[in-house]
Amino acid sequence: MKAPIPSSWSVRILDPKQAIERLNVLLDDIPLPFSDVTNEQRFEEFVDEFGVASLRIPIGKEKDDALVKVRDGKKVLRKAKFKDIPSVN
Repeated sequence: MKAPIPSSWSVRILDPKQAIERLNVLLDDIPLPFSDVTNEQRFEEFVDEFGVASLRIPIGKEKDDALVKVRDGKKVLRKAKFKDIPSVN
């Protein structure tokens, strides 16, 4: 098993109202890896309706003006600047 990617921040997708077949999240057009510790990094995954997924933002990539895009395949579901996403402890 691999160690998790060093990061101070993550993006969590929580309780989508419908399943997301090919969830992927981009930070300034760079795909974010899912935060599990499998041998392979994954950048796309199925998420059930009302499921959860966490993706890590590698240290040094967390810029306030970075654009975060949540997508299902190539379809953009939501986008926001990193600084505008609420943080939760």
